Amino acid sequence: MALAPAVQPLQPAPVGLAPPLRAAVASDRPDVFGSVALAIGHSPLDARWRRVEPGQVGGTVAEFAAGLRALPPRTRLEAVNRYVNRRLRFVDDSRRWGRADVWTGAAQTLRSGLGDCEDYAIAKFALLRAAGVPEHDLYLVVVKDLVRRSDHAVLVARADDRFWLLDNGTEAVTDAEDMQDYRPVLSFSGGRVWTHGYRIAPALTVAAAPAQPAPVRTASLGWVFGSSAAFAH
Repeated sequence: MALAPAVQPLQPAPVGLAPPLRAAVASDRPDVFGSVALAIGHSPLDARWRRVEPGQVGGTVAEFAAGLRALPPRTRLEAVNRYVNRRLRFVDDSRRWGRADVWTGAAQTLRSGLGDCEDYAIAKFALLRAAGVPEHDLYLVVVKDLVRRSDHAVLVARADDRFWLLDNGTEAVTDAEDMQDYRPVLSFSGGRVWTHGYRIAPALTVAAAPAQPAPVRTASLGWVFGSSAAFAH
């Protein structure tokens, strides 16, 4: 007598059946790119973040941001992403400053018209805050680009119950849930910082076990802070 398999093969969904509703995004942490965000007290990048996070924009840039306040949330994201990407020219920190990972404030970056990937993200953070987006809905996210095998930084914004990705590589603002190529390592917003982990799926067994919360494995931080760390695009 054969035992019935513990897990039955998946069957095609009936025609006309609506796809399952996805869970609402967390309101107090950046669970982005399939990760679980874990609040931590400090990180080796805190000093850089504290130096640039309070940055304000002024002049015509502030006027541009103020003019976006009445627009729908995603329209504001698209306008700022496009504005910064067109205004700045990418220059690697090592070429510009002679060393890697020099974070500059939004005003300095926009005034010079030059920046590395984290400078784009910092400028977008400041503009969106000036455009009326709450700071707690904005995150500077340091990621590992799994395709280019390099370090990167992007801005992620919460709007319309989604996390949206604002990247210096494209003018399109995309749903962060659709991005599979980025592995987040650290996120910053205001005075808070998070590292990121991933839920480990439990092994399947024939005998059903009581449901337990899946453990979370945190991302390694070593690649960010080693001597070879550099945001490359």
